[in-house]
Parts: sequence; C-alpha cells; structure tokens
Amino acid sequence: MKYLLLILPVCIIQNIFAQDGKIITSLPHAIDDSDKVFFQKRFKNADSVLSETTLQKITYLSDGLKISGYVAKPKDINKKYPCLIYCRGGNRDFGSLTSFEQFYIQRMAAWGYIVIASQYRGGPDSEGKDEFGGADINDVLNLL
Repeated sequence: MKYLLLILPVCIIQNIFAQDGKIITSLPHAIDDSDKVFFQKRFKNADSVLSETTLQKITYLSDGLKISGYVAKPKDINKKYPCLIYCRGGNRDFGSLTSFEQFYIQRMAAWGYIVIASQYRGGPDSEGKDEFGGADINDVLNLL
C-alpha cells in the first residue's frame, strides 16, 4: 500500500508535465526536383498540388523521444480545414515516408485537409526502437 501511495503522485505529476505531442521543430520541406519530374509525368495535376500546398518536416515529442514527421497544408490559411492523420505501413525504414508518400499527403492537402504523418520511433530521423505496434502506437496518438 505504501508503494502505491508513492507511485500514484509520480504518475500524476509525470502526466501533468508531459510534453507529448509538442512540436519542437518545424521546417519547410520540398520534394526533390528529380522526384517532381516523376510526379509531373505520372500525375497531370502535380504542379497544382505542389503550388497549392505546403509541406513541413516536423520533430515532435512522444514518450520523451524525438519523432520525425510531416505536415501538409493548403496554402489558403484563411479557412478552417479538417485534419487527417496518415498512418504509414511497415516498420523502421521499410514503409517510411519517402518522397512518394510526401507527395501523396500533399495531394490530400490539396483536397482540403491538413495532413500529419509520423515516421514512428526507430524510423528515419526518429529516436527510439520500433516495436511494430507496441509503444510506437503512442507516436500516432501524440499527433492529436
């Protein structure tokens, strides 16, 4: 019983001061020119998608780890938009958010959404170990 009384306040204090979900860096990100050429050949609206949206590379906190991700938004900031969380497949580097997925989330932003996506822990530019559906689920929940 003594231990429960000691642990409970620690858990409450930890949750009060948690920084999960806090974006600590946000930098403009552009798709490589060679990839742009590929998208322009494959998608007839690629130029309008890229010109009507912005893409930012973010780093946010999840369970005390720095996690990498992306945010795509329409450039017209005078409106409110619904938000989508894009959950990539795979684990570690397999299924990571490459330029194709980055363009894809920009396409969804061009449809009128703010789209946020995570590389998950253990993925490119992210700290921690990917557990393939373990604690890395928090990396998605902390996007909220």
